[in-house]
Amino acid sequence: MYAPWDGRRVPVLLLGGYLGAGKTTLINEMLRRTDVPIAVLVNDVGAVNIDAELIRRHEGDTLDLTGGCVCCSLKNGFLEAFDELRAGPVPPELVVVELSGVADPRSAASLSETPGFTVDSVAVLVDLEQFLDFEAESSVVADSVRAQVEA
Repeated sequence: MYAPWDGRRVPVLLLGGYLGAGKTTLINEMLRRTDVPIAVLVNDVGAVNIDAELIRRHEGDTLDLTGGCVCCSLKNGFLEAFDELRAGPVPPELVVVELSGVADPRSAASLSETPGFTVDSVAVLVDLEQFLDFEAESSVVADSVRAQVEA
């Protein structure tokens, strides 16, 4: 069992971006190009987490957080996922959190500071054409995309 009190803090990469920005593609490419043990937490607000299934094909820990957003309705599930990783037989060298398309990376960053882990990086992927379309709109989706980019 990995003990969080041994002084080691596993880096966490929070990966945000709206639906279709390329988050799952980037994670799969990262996993394909390394032998380093990477754990992936995939958050999806929908009932079925398709992205987790696409990532799960690779070796390593893939935990899905489905049916809500880790920065609001799934806070406890998010923290429990880190507990599960910490209790595993081999600690990952990196944890990548694929945030849902509507998640606020700033809120998720504060939740990721759990014993044994530390937020090392926050990245938000943007599909430029999609972003320019959203930028011209005034809607909840456009506001969400702008907030992610500003994070």
